[in-house]
Formats: sequence, C-alpha cells, structure tokens
Amino acid sequence: MNNTIDIKLPKDNVNDEFVRILSCPFNDGDEVKQDDILIEYETSKADVEYASENIGYIKYLCKSGDEIKPGETIIRLFQNIDDLKQSSMKVEKPTTINTSSKTRFSKKAEKLINEKKIPYTQFQNFSFVTSKDISSNLIDNNGFKDNDKSDQEKLNTENKDIFTEEISNTKKREIDNLRGVQSSNLTSVVAKSIHIENLNNWINTNSTALPQSVLPLIVFESSRLLKKYKYLNSYFSEDKIHFYQYVNIGFAIDLEKGLKSLTIYNTDKKTYPRVETEIINLSEKYLEDELTKEDLTNSTFTISDLTSERSTFFIPLINKNQSAILGIGKTENQINLILSFDHRVVTGKYSQKFLNDLAERIEVYIKSDLKEIIICSKCLISLREESKLSGKGLIRIINSEGKIDFICINCLLGN
Repeated sequence: MNNTIDIKLPKDNVNDEFVRILSCPFNDGDEVKQDDILIEYETSKADVEYASENIGYIKYLCKSGDEIKPGETIIRLFQNIDDLKQSSMKVEKPTTINTSSKTRFSKKAEKLINEKKIPYTQFQNFSFVTSKDISSNLIDNNGFKDNDKSDQEKLNTENKDIFTEEISNTKKREIDNLRGVQSSNLTSVVAKSIHIENLNNWINTNSTALPQSVLPLIVFESSRLLKKYKYLNSYFSEDKIHFYQYVNIGFAIDLEKGLKSLTIYNTDKKTYPRVETEIINLSEKYLEDELTKEDLTNSTFTISDLTSERSTFFIPLINKNQSAILGIGKTENQINLILSFDHRVVTGKYSQKFLNDLAERIEVYIKSDLKEIIICSKCLISLREESKLSGKGLIRIINSEGKIDFICINCLLGN
C-alpha cells in the first residue's frame, strides 16, 4: 500500500524552463490539511500559491531560492508521522541549479550573482564559476555584458551620488515577457487615424457601461477581425508560426499597481455589453489585488489604450507568444491606432489592411450609434432591427451570472 503522495511542480507556462521557489511555509513533519498553501513559487508570469489537495505530513524536497524544472517532485506527503520518521526510501531531490553538484562557484562569484540577481540557469554548463567569468562573459539583468558597458556606465555604478533602486519581481517578469519578441529586432509599426468630430460626446452617448472609453468597442471589433487576420493571432517560435484556435484579447492596465495584461477569454464570442462588463470586472479585480493566474495568462493579442493619458502616438511592445499588439492614442477629433507587429510572422501590408478594416468598422458603428452591436441576449436581434419592428428598443438586464445583458420585449414576455 502506498502511504505517500508525491507533488510535482506544475508547468504553468510552456516557456518556463525553471521557476524559483519563493517560500516553504511549513517545517518538515508538520501536519497539513486540504487547501493549506504548501509552497509559493515564481513563474515568468506571476507568483503562484500551491494549495494542498490532500491531508498528511509534509516533507519538502526543495527550499526557498531553488530554481527547479517544472514536472519535478517538490513535496512528499505521508499519511502518518511514523511513515515519515521511519521511511528509509531514497528521496530524490528535484533538478535545481543553485544546489547542483555539477557546478561550483567561488565565494566572490556567489556574491556577484546575488548582487546582480543573475539566474543560476546561466551557469548550468560550467563546472566552476569565478567572478571573472561573470564580469567578462555573462549577461546581466539589463541585457549587457559587463565588458560591453561604457566607461560612463561603469562610473555610474560606483558613483555615490547616484541612487540605485532594485526593481520588483513584477517588473522583472514584465521585462522578461517583453524581451522575447523585441530581441529579434524584427518588429515594425503601422498606424491609422480615424477622424471623428466631437469624439468625447460620441463616447459618452453610446457607451453602456464605460463612459469616456473607446476601449470596449475596439476590443469587440478587433476580436472579430482576428478570425480573418489569423497571422495576428499567432506567434513565432523555433522557425515556425503557431496559430491560436481561439481569440483571447488581453488589455493592458497600469493604475499604480504595476503594468499587467488582463485576459478576456473567447472575446470574439461575446456581445458588446459583455465585453464592457468583462473589462470592468477585471479592472476591479486588479484594483482589489484579486487577480488569478487565469486573469493574467493565455491572451493571444493585446490592446494598450493610452487615450486617458492624452497620448497621441506611442510604440507598444509585443508580449511573449504573440505576434502583434494594438495601441490606441487620441487627439481632440481623432483616434490613432498603432499596430506593432512581428515581421517574422506578418508583413507591413498585411498589418495595414487589418488597421484599415478595423477603422472602417469603427466608423460604421459610430455613425450607427452602436445599434448594430447591441443585441438581445436571447434571440440575438440587434437594436436597429428591433427598432424597425416595434420601436420599443431593448431592456438592460442583469443575467444569472451577475453581468449586464440586453433583452427584447418578445423574449422578456416569453413570446
């Protein structure tokens, strides 16, 4: 009878070769219950807390600071304490870098590694690492080799008049997420302006849940266009283009709690009011620090809206495992659409066609006051069609999921 349960480190992100263990809150031999947090670790996307699905007595096979491959056993649970004490079975430690017997480090090297916060994974092919190896050959967190730095940069490092601040783990993940595509040096930008008179009045009149914001409309229409422009809903890896079979729009948000991209799943299948509601709900979770891993991952295309900051033009950076990102700027009487794209996947002509189509769709909706995209959640009749039939319009309701929807009179009465 097997009296132990082995817990393996989940693979939350396909590109993570190693993740860092942040904390092991229990001591070996402690009793744990279901839903207790057994371990906390850091992926390239987020900090993750792993909750127990079982009860038992815990034995850690790792420690805080270890960098471990996903799929390795990190915890062993015993059904009773005697099993743990009397167990003579060989405990295999997970594959780590900083505890590896293959690579040894001088004391100066270890000090330098900790100061520069260089991942131990960079040394896995070394047998012995000295401080000279690090200074001369290894890339630091800013992406420079030490011997490539200018004299001024080296002087700044030692200058006591310069204040240095450590970046947060969130910022490190952001850098890692953005570095992937940009490092190819094959990204480019196209843009399109949509001229609109009285832009603010139009947004205030037609928005059903987010006044002052054009973001829901652009998210809504972009998601439908991505079915046609499938290369913008893909990513480049290992000399191949990988196409997503779903459309999950991520929208960037930065309200003094760090830049994050929040995911609206299956965006192309949602109504316009539902898109608005999702943006509101996710934004509230961001402000309340209640975001889950699912809220922050699995987006296939990202939109960054800086209209509230009165930005007219900027170059958005493409996220990892994506081929494009759409930026939105604004002047008094126009919206500016800026598309950064991966030239390994698409051409400038292809990207500009996407923007032209998107601009045409937005202009149509502006002229039609959104009557085409506000629809009955039951029979799917549009507000324009219903107005022609009865002239009674649609009624806004709160559905069983607590979200905003619309319904026509006939469906409300069960006709």
